Amino acid sequence: MVIRRDRVVDEIGRAAEGHRILDVVGSAGSGKTTAMVQYLASRSGPAAWLTLGEADGSPGRLVTYLAAALDEVVPDGLEHTLARLAARVSPADCASMLAEALPAGAALVIDDLHSIEARPPALAVLRAFTGAVAPGALVVLASRRPIHDVSRSVLDGTAARLTGDALAFTEQEIATLLDAHDVEAEPQEVARASGGWAAGIVFDAIRGRPAAGDPEDPFFAYLGAEVLAPIPPDVRAAVVTGAVLDIVEPQALAVLLDVPSADALYRAILHQHLPATIEPEGLRYHPRFREFLLSLLEDDPGTRREVLLRDGRRMRARGQMEEAADRFLEAGAPEDAAPCIEEAGSAVVLRGDWEKAQRWCCDLGEELLSRRPGLRAVQLEAVLAGGRHELPALAARLVASGEYARLAAQRPHAAVAAAFGVHLCGDWSAAARLLPRDEAGPAFRASRYVYEVGASSAPPRPWPEPEWPADRADLGMLECGLYFQGRFLEVEAIHVGAREPVAATPFFRIDALRELGRLGDARARLEATRASITAHSWREFFLHADGELTFAEGDRDGGLALVREAREVARSRAHQPADRAIFAATEGKMLVRMGRAHEAAAVLDDAMTWSHARGLPCFWETAATWRAAARLSDGEDPAAAIRLLRTAITGMDRAERRLEQPAAQVLLAEACWRQGDEDGHDAAADRALEVSEEMGSLSPLLVALADHPDVLARRIDAGGPRESDWRRLARAGDPPRVSGSGAGARVLIGTLGRPRIEVDGADVEVRPARAIDVAAEIARSGRRGVPRARLVAMLEEHSGDAQNYLRQIIHRLRRIAPEGVELQSADGVLRWSPAGAVTAEDDVLSALLAQAFRDTGDARDRTLRTALELADRGPMVACADDRAALGRRDELAGAVAEARREHARLLLAAGRAVEALATARAAAAAEPLREDGWYLAMQAAAAADGPAAALPVYAECAASLAEVGLQPSPGIRELLRRLRGAGRRVSPPAAGRNAAWSARGARAGRAPAGGSRPV
Repeated sequence: MVIRRDRVVDEIGRAAEGHRILDVVGSAGSGKTTAMVQYLASRSGPAAWLTLGEADGSPGRLVTYLAAALDEVVPDGLEHTLARLAARVSPADCASMLAEALPAGAALVIDDLHSIEARPPALAVLRAFTGAVAPGALVVLASRRPIHDVSRSVLDGTAARLTGDALAFTEQEIATLLDAHDVEAEPQEVARASGGWAAGIVFDAIRGRPAAGDPEDPFFAYLGAEVLAPIPPDVRAAVVTGAVLDIVEPQALAVLLDVPSADALYRAILHQHLPATIEPEGLRYHPRFREFLLSLLEDDPGTRREVLLRDGRRMRARGQMEEAADRFLEAGAPEDAAPCIEEAGSAVVLRGDWEKAQRWCCDLGEELLSRRPGLRAVQLEAVLAGGRHELPALAARLVASGEYARLAAQRPHAAVAAAFGVHLCGDWSAAARLLPRDEAGPAFRASRYVYEVGASSAPPRPWPEPEWPADRADLGMLECGLYFQGRFLEVEAIHVGAREPVAATPFFRIDALRELGRLGDARARLEATRASITAHSWREFFLHADGELTFAEGDRDGGLALVREAREVARSRAHQPADRAIFAATEGKMLVRMGRAHEAAAVLDDAMTWSHARGLPCFWETAATWRAAARLSDGEDPAAAIRLLRTAITGMDRAERRLEQPAAQVLLAEACWRQGDEDGHDAAADRALEVSEEMGSLSPLLVALADHPDVLARRIDAGGPRESDWRRLARAGDPPRVSGSGAGARVLIGTLGRPRIEVDGADVEVRPARAIDVAAEIARSGRRGVPRARLVAMLEEHSGDAQNYLRQIIHRLRRIAPEGVELQSADGVLRWSPAGAVTAEDDVLSALLAQAFRDTGDARDRTLRTALELADRGPMVACADDRAALGRRDELAGAVAEARREHARLLLAAGRAVEALATARAAAAAEPLREDGWYLAMQAAAAADGPAAALPVYAECAASLAEVGLQPSPGIRELLRRLRGAGRRVSPPAAGRNAAWSARGARAGRAPAGGSRPV
């Protein structure tokens, strides 16, 4: 019989008020669970319950159970959590995201928290969960003892606590309970004897027996004699045996007792009035009573082992392989546990519980692991995921014993993991030799591809796109090899049109986007996978990718710090190639580019020595390139730098490695110039341009030229057939820091055609209208943010109280921001968070136009087409046409017109004359005084419809120029004469001043008086 305790419910409500966490501490039997059930029933919001057990101390299992308990409260929470765990997001981060998704008014009770108090990894998950609970939600932590991690939050005021004293029954409540059970007893006496302890009241007063034994634990004092002794022996045996079950029910009890049916025994147990609760699934013993029963089983080891074995078989038959493995190991039956671990091991590792998988393997023993390749595969997966420092020695043992050959035949991915152990030592040639032939499976081919890129003096075997592997891990290895070859477009091709995440190593895509100059896309991708950076798997490479991107964005000190942190993580995980070669070369490169050549020299010398000793020419070449840069920076004799660079470039050419070759060629050009070799300078510069074009992007070359701008100036002065290409490089601006693809954007500020705001693809109304301008200005500022003072100045033309006007706008923008997107204000700066979540249309267009200067080949055509499709939405608009908005509009219009002309040139070169004519006409209409647009239109018209078609275009050009008193230039008249044939002339319209601005002059950026300067 349960009585209503409104007083306790009110106490809980008062304690929880204003807090997101409530810690309820009380001894077993103090009534915590009943009180929490009644409290949840008194609330109006959604509620969930999770009771923990000792088996729930693994981080991945705990967060999975949390998600399952909250699945009806947080829609799709379980599905998303499982997907994140599979994507190597750490259990702690998964728990944080789950807590952030709790709706206002929701409540979750986590009962029996003491079950995991000795499991620090599980407590870390709990700490992450409780630290991220959404405002308005409540998490109740019920435990027998104060938990240190929770106690700290109570002390600092972020959590509230309710103790067992508040749960104790008052005399009035005891009287009500006694009346409900028709027991004659004095409430005062029962209160004195039981101390208001719920279980004590039930078993002292209701049974009519006085409390006995230890006054601090009256429950255990009489359990044996007073509770079990009166029960018939067969029922008593069933009660004790059933203690191994979380929930006692007839079918499970029959298995444990090895009888056909336990229905009668189960009914008999229910009639005993044991300290237990009846739930829909069965009978749940009181925790302390269950502990007592299990202690009795401990006294009979043989019976206990047999009961555990039977329970393990029952779980195995139900498909509960993880639980079955635990049972079998508890029973000391590793042979029975082995097949369960083989089946459950990968899932346990995948959810982040690699420590549990390693404990399993340790309990099984080396002899059993060596006999079962499936078990060895689980061990290798677990070690690879979290304890890599053990992997090299393990791999060496497997090779020496001959077990590796069996793994390669029966468990390919396990063999790859073992080879990775050799890889970690830096001997990639040996790792490649370990692998069976490529035809044995894509896992072997993908691993060999990486090892050959890093360690071979010849290119790896070609891998055509139709043959690429389907497995995520194999794709990740392929991405690694493609990236270090400098094949960035192929890295991106792995992801285009596919559902994310494609590969298990998304940092190579981030690296490739950065190398392509798409900093905004790279940042959006990095932020989308930010949680994975704290995961146990590949964290060092995420940090490295973040560091290189941060450096490219302009925060050089921050980038260097991240790369140094990546080296520390790699060192702690025994990943020597990452620490001593890959990341070391990056650190040295950054130091050189920061003007700290002396520091760089020591780092790069060590990287070169280590890479050479282990036969890793790929990384030696990178370190040598930047060691040469350090020599040039220090003003040393260029001869030594030239020798280093020529050796590195020769190796790159031979093995078709392009990653660092544009930088190496630019440095070689600079060194040759210092030595007086002008021809060598020009040849190296031209080779740098060729290599960048082969890579599909001019961005690597532009980055190198930014450090040595004189190389660009000299190459332009030298002229030659590629002068126009070098001049185009001179016009390229900084790489775009906004995503041109819109990746990661939740809010789009419409600034083309008509002002608007779209949230997740739907227009939303926002007032005042100037809020759109403010939202766009903040979005354009990106991660840096925009000072409030600048926004106030922007609003002063339209408001007498700009400060208050801005506050109103900020309030309204925060109201329309979707969940997960914030308008943050700190230190007088406003910024949208996360980076890239809010973007302005004109900023996206600018990013695409800037990217078009960097792309080459088909990629350039695609980028220009995308940019012009966006520009066709209309000119840039603003709710208030202030000077800044008008200036940005003119600048953007000029850039769009230049993009149209460039696209027309590409279309003409590709033989697509009709498209080229339409594009060139649009450019000429936008800037009618720019003759190069008309020039292109005449060429396209002649190519599409014959030479005569150029005459009407020329006439339009002449008419436009005549309106401002100008004539077509000699260059455009010469074009017309060539197209019409020798000796034929065309009389221009009314005479006027000559528009002496040739197409060549326009490309060089020279404008006549009265003309608009190209952007």
